[in-house]
Amino acid sequence: MYYQIEKELNKTKSILKVSAATGLYVGLLGLNNEETKPGIIRAIIRILCSDLPKARKVLADKLLLFLMSQEDYVIFNEDQTERLMLLLSENDFLE
Repeated sequence: MYYQIEKELNKTKSILKVSAATGLYVGLLGLNNEETKPGIIRAIIRILCSDLPKARKVLADKLLLFLMSQEDYVIFNEDQTERLMLLLSENDFLE
């Protein structure tokens, strides 16, 4: 699924497709697949740095919610999770 999302997003600048992909990326991150995890993290960073403010905001909100729901720090360690949550909550990704 990850590779199909990447293939589709490489061809588009559609805010709807990018916004929809944000939820998929966060969901795939929750699977903790070591093969695709680095690519998913790169894709998340790429969207957070994109010139599409709405997509940045949607991704930041979904990622923050995902991190807040982690009980045992499956994806990141406790320190990384706390720093990322702070970054996501303190920044306005619409600007």
